[in-house]
Amino acid sequence: MTPTVLGTAASTRTQRVLLTLEELGIDYDLKVVDLSKGQHHVREGTDSGEAKSLRHHRTRNMSETIILFQDDGIEIFESRAIARYLAVKHKSHLAPPSDDPGALAVFEQAASVEYAYFEPAVSTLGFELIFKK
Repeated sequence: MTPTVLGTAASTRTQRVLLTLEELGIDYDLKVVDLSKGQHHVREGTDSGEAKSLRHHRTRNMSETIILFQDDGIEIFESRAIARYLAVKHKSHLAPPSDDPGALAVFEQAASVEYAYFEPAVSTLGFELIFKK
């Protein structure tokens, strides 16, 4: 079954997931969430499949982040978790082998530094240079 990504193409979080899918050569179905039409604020009574998925997603993800990944009955809404899921599921070089504690620790250390220090600074800079103009 082809995995589905619900997100907006301009989102760095959606791009992170799409980049992982492309790197692994996995076909996927991208369902674009149009922020300008308020599709990320799905109302009750909306009947499309995407709307139902987003409405269900919002009940479990109150931060309303605009990424939802569906694959083989699993739903994940955090882009880094999606990327790791894909790397492990497809036994990719993008994740260290789980039987090597040292490699796993170094990977987790780098991932924590990226998440805690690099990403916030780059996000702020990107907003100032790209979106605030």
